[in-house]
Amino acid sequence: MSLVEQARKGLLWGVGTKILNQCLSWIVTIWVIRLLTPEDFAIIALNELSIGLLLVIGRFGFQNAIIKAKTLNYEQINQSFTFLFSINTFMFLIVQGLASSLAIIFNNEELEGLIRISSILFLLLPFTTITYALIYRNMLYKKIAQFDVFINFFQICTNLILAVLGYGFWALAIGIIVAQVLRAIGYSYIIKFKPKFDFSRQEIKQLYSDSNYSFFTGLAWELTHRVDIFFINHFIGSLALGFYRIGLTLAEKPVALVGQVVQQIGLSSFSKISNDKKLVGQYVVKASSVMAFFAYPVFFGISSIAPNLIPLVLGDKWHEAIVPLQILCLVQLVNSLKDISSTALFSVNGAKRNFIHTISALVAISIAWWFGLTYSFIIGCSFYAITYFIWYIVHVFDVGRYIDLTGFWKCQFMPLLSSLVMFFFVIGIGEYLNNYSMIIILLSQLATGVLVYLFICFMFFREHSRKIISFLLKSS
Repeated sequence: MSLVEQARKGLLWGVGTKILNQCLSWIVTIWVIRLLTPEDFAIIALNELSIGLLLVIGRFGFQNAIIKAKTLNYEQINQSFTFLFSINTFMFLIVQGLASSLAIIFNNEELEGLIRISSILFLLLPFTTITYALIYRNMLYKKIAQFDVFINFFQICTNLILAVLGYGFWALAIGIIVAQVLRAIGYSYIIKFKPKFDFSRQEIKQLYSDSNYSFFTGLAWELTHRVDIFFINHFIGSLALGFYRIGLTLAEKPVALVGQVVQQIGLSSFSKISNDKKLVGQYVVKASSVMAFFAYPVFFGISSIAPNLIPLVLGDKWHEAIVPLQILCLVQLVNSLKDISSTALFSVNGAKRNFIHTISALVAISIAWWFGLTYSFIIGCSFYAITYFIWYIVHVFDVGRYIDLTGFWKCQFMPLLSSLVMFFFVIGIGEYLNNYSMIIILLSQLATGVLVYLFICFMFFREHSRKIISFLLKSS
């Protein structure tokens, strides 16, 4: 089977099972959100700020380094596992000691216990990091996709049961831990991973070298995606942070649908052809056009129906999450696309350039949040989205200096224009049916959005649309 066919089948399996995952996840997530409060989600956000950055440190960049490695032996695998196990055990102990101080810094007493329990994730990280990398390196997309359905189902059931029993934010925290335990066990079974401790560093020198930029880039991206929590909590307060976290949760759902799959499949595929930058560029253009075909209408669509979606499915208490959700859709649109180009740049030995891009994003976004939030919460969110979008345009142009991206912007134009037209039609339908019940308005908007987008695509951009559909449905 050709590399293209392996990547395509991996994408289809990954996306197909994630659609099932997301359908289940959306239903339960909505139910859980209705049971919890903005304060619960603010605590979860602060916990993510405290633990999330350290979890990136705990991976030390080895995940991408293993996927990208030209050759890999058992000694390298065992030494990588031993190194990560040592680092993460140390991190676990450090977090236990810092938990009370972090709770004081963020002025939240309940945060201490949550941080202590969540630090269990460090002990699981060596298992999930190594096995996940090996699975994607061997392109076992179908197996991991099938197993992730089970994990997701178990996690959302845990979340829902604990939320119904009144455990509040603990419902989400424990659900994450349960899911990671299952991943550590399940991934090890899929790849037949039997870890052995090997404290020698001789065989991982090259992996360590390759992981450096991956590690620092991941760390910088984690900071970039966490500065919002810090600035909002500092300037506005925990209540606004809770509403923002809900908007982010809903906006992130479509990215979780395919973003991670495309990134990991992309890295394992790009790495095998990294010597041919023109071919890598063709893959980037094709993958980005497929992603854009679905991402643009999804995010513009969510933004257009948010005023009816939030009150109907979440309740009136979450009304203040509407505008953040609408703005964050633009942010997640960029997130869904930038992983493809940045992964390709990394695969062609552009790790240093990738790191520079990430640092520039961190600086620009931090300034946007700091400046915008001095005026208001909404202005801060708006400055963030606009800055991120401008950064992405500059990022793609710079990637084009190293990889041939001929036709990239042309492929983005079609779904962008079609989605903009769809956006205004959906808004118009909502205004026209303003006197009807909210459920009728929402269903009418959804139907209108799908029909308008498909009509424009296949009426005015027929050839491009057919190429994308045929790529996804092409028989093996």
